[in-house]
Amino acid sequence: MFFKTNKLFSIGTLAKMHGINKKTLMWYDEVGLLKPALVKANGYRYYTCAQSFMLENILMLRELEVSIPKIKEFLQNRTPQGLSKVYALTLSDVDQKIERLNSIKTHLNKELNAIEELLSIDLKAIAVVNIDHDEDMTLLDVGCDATMEDLIEDALKVKTQENIDTLDCQLGAIIAVDSLKNDDFDSYRYVFIGAKPQDSSHVSLHKKKAGRYLRAYHQGSWEKLPDRYREILSYAQEHNLKLTDYSYERGINEDFVDSIDQYITQIDIALEESH
Repeated sequence: MFFKTNKLFSIGTLAKMHGINKKTLMWYDEVGLLKPALVKANGYRYYTCAQSFMLENILMLRELEVSIPKIKEFLQNRTPQGLSKVYALTLSDVDQKIERLNSIKTHLNKELNAIEELLSIDLKAIAVVNIDHDEDMTLLDVGCDATMEDLIEDALKVKTQENIDTLDCQLGAIIAVDSLKNDDFDSYRYVFIGAKPQDSSHVSLHKKKAGRYLRAYHQGSWEKLPDRYREILSYAQEHNLKLTDYSYERGINEDFVDSIDQYITQIDIALEESH
C-alpha cells in the first residue's frame, strides 16, 4: 500500500524503522543499491516513503542471501518475472548449500564413528571383515625413486587440480599381494586418494571392491610394516585364507598424533571368495 506523502526520513530514522545500522544504508548508497532521494548541503541523507518499501524489499532479499549484484539487477527490472528469476536462482543456491551441508553432516558422522571404533581397536588383532560397498579411488603411479614426501605432494596437487573434495581427501597406498608373498614389502604400486574426481578423464581410477578382506593394524614407523605383514601372511596360511589382488594401507589417526610412533596404519588385504 502506498500513501501520497512528501514526508522524508533522515538516514537515522529510516535505519531505526527497519532495525538496521546507518552504516548499512551508507554502504547501500556507496554500491548503488539504494541512494537517498535528497542529500542536503550539510551532507545529511533523506529518503522517501517509497524508498522505505524498497528498503524492506532489499532487506528481505538479503535475508534470503541474494547477492548485491542480483538485487541491483532486480531493482532495475521490478517485475514478477524479474523476482521469479531471482527466487529461482536463489533456490538453486540453497539446494547446493543443503547438498554441501548434508555432505558435511555425513562426513562428521563417519568421523565420529571412526573415532569410536579407533578407541576400541585391538591393535594386535587380525580378522576377516566384510566391506559392503565399493570404494572409488584416484590413483597415482609410484615412481622408482619417489619418496613418501614426493608421493604426498603429488597426491595433494592432483586433489587440487582435479577439484577433489577436501572431505574425501584420504591418502593411502596399494601394494600387490604377489609382492608380499615374495617377501618384497617395498614395491608399492600406487598411492591413492580415497575419492573420485568430478572429471576423471585425466586420472587413473580404481575400485576397492566390496567383499571379504583380512584386516590388521600396525602402530609405529612404516619401516616396521614388513614384520607386521609377515604376521598377517602366517595368519592367512594357518587359517587357510587365500589372499588376492592388493593390500590397501591407510592411516586412521593422522589427524591427532604427535609422532610416528603413535601412527596407526589400517591394512586391508582382499580375500578370494570361498566357493
